[in-house]
Amino acid sequence: MRMTKGDRTPAIKVSNLTKIYRTNAVGRSASGLSTSLNFKKFLISLFGKRTNFFTALDNISFEVPHGSIFGLLGPNGAGKTTLVKILSTLVLADGGKVFVNGFDVEKRPYRVLKELQTVLSEGFGFERRLTGRQNLEFYASLYGLGRDAAQRRIDSLLELVGLPDKGHLAYQRYSTGMARRLLVCRALLSEASVLIFDEPTSGMDPRTALDFRHMMLERLSKKEGRTIVITTHNMYEAQQVCDLIGVLDRGKLVAIGTPDEIRRMVGEKVVLSLTVGGSSIFNETRAPLLVKEVTKVHGVVNVSLTENGSSDSRAMQIEGVKDLDYSKIFSLLLNEHVKIRFIESTQPSLEDAFMYLTKKVKR
Repeated sequence: MRMTKGDRTPAIKVSNLTKIYRTNAVGRSASGLSTSLNFKKFLISLFGKRTNFFTALDNISFEVPHGSIFGLLGPNGAGKTTLVKILSTLVLADGGKVFVNGFDVEKRPYRVLKELQTVLSEGFGFERRLTGRQNLEFYASLYGLGRDAAQRRIDSLLELVGLPDKGHLAYQRYSTGMARRLLVCRALLSEASVLIFDEPTSGMDPRTALDFRHMMLERLSKKEGRTIVITTHNMYEAQQVCDLIGVLDRGKLVAIGTPDEIRRMVGEKVVLSLTVGGSSIFNETRAPLLVKEVTKVHGVVNVSLTENGSSDSRAMQIEGVKDLDYSKIFSLLLNEHVKIRFIESTQPSLEDAFMYLTKKVKR
């Protein structure tokens, strides 16, 4: 029976997860690892002092509630794929524990595979000479679906992902986007309550990507109550569909929270962009100095000619906190005989927060 958001046991629980790869390439040695001292000594004794190691995951801990969408963000090499593979029983961890619907991934992998389906970005696993439908029929038989039930479900899924008239085509004729959509069909053939998508909209055109995000949010999460984990570089995608976001960098979980909570980690910053002008009285040095004196204004930058090249037009960017006194700023400018021709206020985006958080990790 599929669990719901009210269940106390999380859909996914990760505790102190560590994964270290031995490598012959030049890299961080065991002495540079931030894992436990005893584990370092064990690795050195096992492989020798000259052996290099790479810490893919370093004491990661988090929980994903039932029925939620969890986004995993991070630059290339951050450890996202390694984490997904451990969740999917494809890779064993070197330390820590992982549970899916309460089942230990290491001790009960076959049970976990009944609870979870994964769509990896690498390797599609389809027979190229079979049609898309024939490939799905093969996997349906592996999942124990009867012939009639399988046909109905395949028809429904092909319609859902926008491939109702492509099922008869040989897989080798599928484009990258079509192949990814067929992967989604394969994952949804089973009744797994936890779904993992690695870069799900990569290779999809904007319309298909939009439809896929809508399907995840409205049907899979809200209607069917499935728990979804996605890895993505698409900040807009993460902002739109994720209930919770974790930011990975160099194997460390540097932040976790709702999209708005992640954005606020940059600070309560606001940028007020103005196009101003007036007359020759306008002084591009005096005006910024006056504005800087306003409470909660941190600075005034980028005072320059506007694009139209008008001699009495300037672009100003005022940085401060979100509850700064706009009326005071406008009054000061008006007293300087400055006309305000354009106003735009922006707060930090998820992308701003991502760049800020990943830069904080020591390289």
